[in-house]
Amino acid sequence: MKQKILLLCLMIVAGKVDASTYIPCAEDEEGSCWSCGDTCSARLTYPSETDALNQTNATLTFSGTGDTKDYDSSHNNPELINVEPWFGVRNSIKNVVVEEGITHLGSRTVYVMQNLTDVSLPQSLESIGKHAFHIDTSLQNLVIPENVTTINVSMLGDSTGVQNIYCPENIKAQCEAVLNRRPQWQINLLSYKKDDSGLFYNGKWYAHPNDILTGNNIKKRIYTVEEATTVSKKTGNTFKIRYK
Repeated sequence: MKQKILLLCLMIVAGKVDASTYIPCAEDEEGSCWSCGDTCSARLTYPSETDALNQTNATLTFSGTGDTKDYDSSHNNPELINVEPWFGVRNSIKNVVVEEGITHLGSRTVYVMQNLTDVSLPQSLESIGKHAFHIDTSLQNLVIPENVTTINVSMLGDSTGVQNIYCPENIKAQCEAVLNRRPQWQINLLSYKKDDSGLFYNGKWYAHPNDILTGNNIKKRIYTVEEATTVSKKTGNTFKIRYK
């Protein structure tokens, strides 16, 4: 399997394949890799042998193309039918990474992961299912990518530890509906706007939703007075304005 992954990496560098190419789980990955859709794999990795031994600080990575599977069965059913297969190691997961190519995040994908601290979602994502982020932890930020057009009103399930949700302006009403299900939740809803210039949030422009969290903003030429931070000079009807 290591040889397959190495070969794939070399092909990606050489421009032979797309980085989102689907790689099915191999036999020697049993217990750390699961099918999560027709062309989707979920892989569990650890940063060190010590973490692997103690089952701590793991990253669950979803890769491939298309939709991830919807899981809809309770965890107390004796046969564990249609339960997310990584449920048994859920508390070892610290990071969840959904790679480019995935278009739908299915129900109960990120479910009751008590040590989860970070979730990274791709720009290819278009929809989010029921209970996809039922999170019993202190996840500080959940950034919904700008191309998402549909989120289930029960996206957060019945309980959540999310503190801030960054939501595209065009689906702000859907995000508000999610939070209105549980008025007792103390979650901050922060919206950003997308246009041809990039993403606009809190007076600055960004190239990617995750850049909002890191503060990695981009410079943009201001063409309207409303957008300008300052106006330096006016000649007739022409304003000379500075870059942000």
